[in-house]
Amino acid sequence: MKNGILRKVLNKSFLTIIFLIIPLYIFWDTGIHSDDYTVIDQAKNTDFFDFINPNPNVRGQNTFGIFNHYFFYWAYGVFGNHNQWIYDIFKWIIHILSIYLIYIFSLDYLKKDRAILVSFLFVFFPIHDSTTYWYMTTAYIFTPALIMYSHYLYRHEKVIIGFPLLIVASLLSYSSPPYIFGLASIFLIEKLYKKLILFLIPGILYTVFYLVISLTFPDGVEKRLDTTLTLTKLTKNYLLQLFSSLDVIIGPSFWIKIYFSITSISLISILLSLFVIFFLNAKLLSKKPTFPLSLILSLSLVLLLSLAMFALTGLYTQISFNLGNRVTLYSSLLVSFFLATLPITKKYLLLLAIIFVLPVFGLSDYWKSWNQHQKIIIHNIETNKDFKLINPGDALLVSGNIYSKMGRFSHIEFFSAPWVVRSIFKDSVKTENIIALTSYIYLKNNKLIDQKFKNNINLSKKIYLYQSDKNLLSKISISDIPLILDKRPKEIRHWVQLLNYQPVKSFIIYLSPRLKYLFI
Repeated sequence: MKNGILRKVLNKSFLTIIFLIIPLYIFWDTGIHSDDYTVIDQAKNTDFFDFINPNPNVRGQNTFGIFNHYFFYWAYGVFGNHNQWIYDIFKWIIHILSIYLIYIFSLDYLKKDRAILVSFLFVFFPIHDSTTYWYMTTAYIFTPALIMYSHYLYRHEKVIIGFPLLIVASLLSYSSPPYIFGLASIFLIEKLYKKLILFLIPGILYTVFYLVISLTFPDGVEKRLDTTLTLTKLTKNYLLQLFSSLDVIIGPSFWIKIYFSITSISLISILLSLFVIFFLNAKLLSKKPTFPLSLILSLSLVLLLSLAMFALTGLYTQISFNLGNRVTLYSSLLVSFFLATLPITKKYLLLLAIIFVLPVFGLSDYWKSWNQHQKIIIHNIETNKDFKLINPGDALLVSGNIYSKMGRFSHIEFFSAPWVVRSIFKDSVKTENIIALTSYIYLKNNKLIDQKFKNNINLSKKIYLYQSDKNLLSKISISDIPLILDKRPKEIRHWVQLLNYQPVKSFIIYLSPRLKYLFI
């Protein structure tokens, strides 16, 4: 009797470590990144009434994810950038809740052990690590989790709860429609037409809302729908989405990301990985899991609809590196369910451990390391007294730390976006004439031209160069700039940039001319 009670206690303790403590370790000290700093800076001049104001001219792009703004963005104004452990706690809570919601949904189709497996696989899928460690995009995980939970409520005759939750989920992020329309197909296949219509309504309402806001407030929100689309252009966009999606699922991008993730792992993370692998070996008991046809078809439709959505924008190519890898969520959802339904063998378990467990911990270590590096750079900027030499109107050029480096690949954005640079330097320099020397900036007629973000600056007054890696500010002349630009390291964001095979590059540019800057 006592032995039985003891085993239950030990088993519960074991599960607690797996489900709560280890994820907390994964998130701890991963910090804030990129646009987080810009929103924190904006929050300094935002009062409560400005924060809750839903006017698109005030909210801008956040209008399309208004509940994300209300539920998560408040932390920026309250905690700023000096209490980063708070964001780690929030990331942990949001992801644990997402795992639970996905698990509940999965129980309608899979056995318990496989439902647990798929929920962890999807949430921590290595390809979209931006949704794991970047606080701003936690909603991109929580959105599908809440939609799946709403689907579960519909299936179990709890529409009165599921419907308002689905409304909330649809307004969490513009990423919601493919999930809603795709998962609704399950009710169509099962001939549950009333549930089908009720599940579709929030997705339809959100789509109409998006279009109305985009057309009514063209100056207040970022234009993401390509108004110049033709059938040919749309087809090319879709093909690029399809090919790049295959690349991040099973192609070189996937395996390169896995390799560099594993090589970033620390000793303590290796030990914890072995602990998780032991757990998988002990708990994955169902040898012949089921994968209903309706679920296969619906998840495939989710993916295909997402590719169509991105094709309508002409943006957001599927990519494994950079913070833009959040768009790969739809692919990983399908892959996660597929992997969770494979028969368990020792070889499969070993492969699963290598491909997913080790990279998850490796990525955690990588983000922790980069977060510490960012803090040093920002501290240097805040304490460097030489910046007092810079007057309003002077030009400040920033080199180094454009992205973090994962092997040869540029990964986490830092100084790559002009608005992030201005936010970080705002309290340290008097000029707003600041530009980071990214790989797509060139000199023309005494101007630095940013061909990606159109952030052009005049070089009519004094010019200063800040080498962020050395914490060194120096005065330069315009004649020095060509040599400085020539010494910039090339930013490798995709493995195709490393190819010398011109037909591949030409094909990519043919599909998407805007990507030409990658090959300059």
